[in-house]
Amino acid sequence: MSHPISARKDGSNIMHTTGPDVCMTPIGKSVVPVAYTSMVTLAGSIRVSHSVRDNSNPDFQLNSRTRSVTGHEPGTKKGAKVSGYKGYAHARTAASTVFSEGFALVRDADPAWINHPDPQPQEGRRSKSSTSVGHM
Repeated sequence: MSHPISARKDGSNIMHTTGPDVCMTPIGKSVVPVAYTSMVTLAGSIRVSHSVRDNSNPDFQLNSRTRSVTGHEPGTKKGAKVSGYKGYAHARTAASTVFSEGFALVRDADPAWINHPDPQPQEGRRSKSSTSVGHM
């Protein structure tokens, strides 16, 4: 379950695997699948908010991506299921009610995809709508 804390482009914010990242790893003359624990910081994030900030850092949105996944460096023959190697990471889900520049805001503990081979296409932007708040 997600926590009500927003993710932001910051070196102290991370994404990490909750299960193994299985990569094909050369061992001697063989190549075998080996399970690794991988993580990535949000410091190098791309496609982040340009105008909305948390603690002076740009919001990390459903559309955002980050690179430099670490923890599986020996797996040079890439992933067993998806051919990522030191690839991209991005959130799979985000807030359904909180948006930043039209994109859903990612929160602490939102599920993520780590070690994707490419940044994937841009997510859909939610159209802006105005809401009036009545006075009592």
